[in-house]
Amino acid sequence: MEAKSRSYSTTFAALRGERAELTAARQSEALGLAADDAVTVLNDWRYAGRGQLSADLIGGGR
Repeated sequence: MEAKSRSYSTTFAALRGERAELTAARQSEALGLAADDAVTVLNDWRYAGRGQLSADLIGGGR
């Protein structure tokens, strides 16, 4: 016989998935999107350097 706690057990992956769905639904609602609207997420990051350029390097120096 299986222990009672095992029959109610879930995985952390399942919990994270449910939380992600709930968060997405709340954000869609806050933005006024219908539940069936498709949302495209673009996230293509490229390293462009670090820090700020000084005025001398961008032609603003005196």
